[in-house]
Amino acid sequence: MADPASAWDKEYQGGRYQDEPCVGFVRRILQTLAENPRIRAGRGLYVGCGSGRNYIPLADSGLDITGIDISNTAIQILSARAPELADKIIHADFADYDAGLFEYIISIQVFQHGTQKETARYFAKAARILRPGGLLFLRVNSSSTEMYLRHTLSEKNSSGGFTVKYEEGPKKDLDVCFYSLADIAKLCKGFDFIGDIVEDTTARAADKGAWSQWELVLQKS
Repeated sequence: MADPASAWDKEYQGGRYQDEPCVGFVRRILQTLAENPRIRAGRGLYVGCGSGRNYIPLADSGLDITGIDISNTAIQILSARAPELADKIIHADFADYDAGLFEYIISIQVFQHGTQKETARYFAKAARILRPGGLLFLRVNSSSTEMYLRHTLSEKNSSGGFTVKYEEGPKKDLDVCFYSLADIAKLCKGFDFIGDIVEDTTARAADKGAWSQWELVLQKS
């Protein structure tokens, strides 16, 4: 079984995401926080800040947001890119991270990494460390994604979600979950969906199908 931290270190050493712009979901995050000034003024946590393509624009907007990542290489790259943010970024696994309560949590393409049992713990922890009324900004794989990399189907549930173990590509030997909307509703009991439920689909070459991601804002009751 591959070690996720080592796998991501290798990806970032190879320049993963280096020249990519932030995802469009960042704009929705900033707009939603602007509409909720009390939450915006509080402490935020970005889970999986990577080398900063999404984290830096958020921090530069004036948010008090801590970034954590399992990859030490990513944290080193981010510290070099934005030394003024070095005291806000931490090499840590979300599963072990403990720094009190937050007004909002941002997770972009992170809560999908692992088995269904492992990823369920991410959702449960987010619920525990969010203050009542706090916001969870979530972007994760959709089960309508058309797979093209060679893989093994390792899990499938009754709600339409599934897990694959990749046999090739940058995530070789890693488990990755793909969620139905019903999956997310179950994992986020105690939360309300806020605003639009967006399924963002990126068309690829004909032989590579399309990649779909849920983009959701959820509020803790």
